[in-house]
Amino acid sequence: MSDFNRVVLAPVELVPILSFRFVLRCALCLALTALNAGVVEYAGAALYRGTDGHPLQMAGVSLFFAALLGSLVRVWIVAFRARIA
Repeated sequence: MSDFNRVVLAPVELVPILSFRFVLRCALCLALTALNAGVVEYAGAALYRGTDGHPLQMAGVSLFFAALLGSLVRVWIVAFRARIA
């Protein structure tokens, strides 16, 4: 047996600290969300009315909005994944 005394540390409270980079990423995500919402509000109805009766163009506009939403989701996932890591 060793003669060394064991050192037991008292439990430390974990205080969540938001890094500046994380706050910046969240601000960027909010700005992109607002921009995407503005694009959908401004151009969405006009694009759908303009493609009425044209299935191929309607599919293209739908893919455009799906890509817009997908990129927005990816930006948020990257921001929060960076917070966890």
